[in-house]
Amino acid sequence: MTKTEALIKIKELEEYINELDKPKGISSGRARPDKKFYSIGVTGAVRSEIERGQYFESKLYEAGNYYQTGEQAIAHEKKIRVYRKLLKYADELNEGSTPCWSDDYECQYTITYAKETDYLSATFIDTNTDLLPLFKTRKLALKAWGMLTEEEQEIFKS
Repeated sequence: MTKTEALIKIKELEEYINELDKPKGISSGRARPDKKFYSIGVTGAVRSEIERGQYFESKLYEAGNYYQTGEQAIAHEKKIRVYRKLLKYADELNEGSTPCWSDDYECQYTITYAKETDYLSATFIDTNTDLLPLFKTRKLALKAWGMLTEEEQEIFKS
C-alpha cells in the first residue's frame, strides 16, 4: 500500500468516525415538542427523552446524541463501546509507547475496513490524529482486532 492510499484510507476512517458523531435518522431536524427522542447517557445507557425545546436538548442534538428511535441510539452506543475498547487495547498493547510525529520514519498502525471489498487491514499512518486507535506495529493492530469478539468485529464493520 502506498502512502497516498494509506492517507485516503485514513481520511475515509476519519469521515466514518465523524459520521458516528452525527444524529442518525433525523430528516427534518429535532423532534416536535412533546415528542419522544433518545440519547446516550454518560454511563452508556440509552435514555428516552421528551422534546421540550430546552438548552440541554439543543446541546444533545448539536453533539449528535439525539436519535428518533431507541434502536438507532443502541446501535450507535455499541459502536462507541467497540471504538473505546480498541483505544484501550492500543494503550495496553503499546505498553506506554506514544507516537513520535516528528520522526518521519516512525509509523503507527490503525485498523481499517473497506465495506465494498470486505477487506480488513492494519494500515500505517504517518500523520498526527487523535481520532484513531493507534498501534506501534501492524502485528499489534491485528492482535487487537483478534481480541474483539465476533459480535464486536461485526459492529466495527457496520
